[in-house]
Amino acid sequence: MRHYRWVLYCLLGIVCVLAGCGGEDSNSSSTEGSGSYAEADTSPVGLIEAIDTVELDSVEIDPASAEPVALSLPDEGLTVTVADPAIFDAAESLTVSEVATRLPAPAECYDTLAVFDISADTQTQFAGELTVTVALDRLGLAPDADLNDLYVGWWNEAMQGWVAVPVKIDAAARTATFATRHLTVFGWFMEKSGYERKQMGQFEMIWDAAIFTAPADKSDANAWTGKIIYTTAGDAAKLYPGEAWATDTNIPPFVRDAAAYLNYSRKAYKDTGFKVPAGPTSVVIETTLTEGDARNKALEIIHIGGYNSGAGQLKTAVAHELFHAVQNEYLWDLGGMMF
Repeated sequence: MRHYRWVLYCLLGIVCVLAGCGGEDSNSSSTEGSGSYAEADTSPVGLIEAIDTVELDSVEIDPASAEPVALSLPDEGLTVTVADPAIFDAAESLTVSEVATRLPAPAECYDTLAVFDISADTQTQFAGELTVTVALDRLGLAPDADLNDLYVGWWNEAMQGWVAVPVKIDAAARTATFATRHLTVFGWFMEKSGYERKQMGQFEMIWDAAIFTAPADKSDANAWTGKIIYTTAGDAAKLYPGEAWATDTNIPPFVRDAAAYLNYSRKAYKDTGFKVPAGPTSVVIETTLTEGDARNKALEIIHIGGYNSGAGQLKTAVAHELFHAVQNEYLWDLGGMMF
């Protein structure tokens, strides 16, 4: 009986998605960029129709050459290497440009460190790989920074958001390197301080610790603004008694329950026959979301806002938000279905 009730929650989430009820709710959203990249303008970012760039440097690539080519920008700490010029179909210029257009960060929990457009004259896809290396010191990262919090992504214009790029960190050399077979806009981001992160089942839960911390003056109603007040049903421990995270009292009950409901909903969707994300899927919990923020729920990042009642609403909310990621398995190019 429990499974059928859960399928009902998932179906309610699907109905909400198909009816478009996620289109303007303020409890779930993508977020605006932040940090030095966005200090001049922190207003919400709408749809990006065109990206303005300022060229920094370029180099000619001759596919007939057997010599590797490297385009290095010392001031930016960026190097693009073409180990085999034959991956280019014809002689072209390889160019690195600074992105002047303010693009939203992947989520509110990230500061934008740098955004560059790496392009050729005409070719965008390649049979072989180019490597991109950036010096962490040039990104402004302190020597004691947790490099696991670094996020690198490429800008997907169709989905108006960032797609994660696997990156290799060389702690000794203080560099971050990734390989790519296509050229586009790439961004480097760092998780803000004050956020907690833990993988729980098939989901990487990220949350702002401050929103679960009671104000010093509990009698001040205004001090509770932005806080999540939540009554747990203890479902995390009931659903996943063998998982350490489900009973870890250092994790807010809201986060534990959300993780439990997400994992249970994912299984319900999969058992029903839907394609589900391979995982782990990142889930950001924050209360700074607004209706005006740029929105995209299809890029392996799920946003959950402040549901301040109880478990019933949270169950429906996570089933709803997770289904956006399920949609992405089928309809990644139909951005309107994801907003």
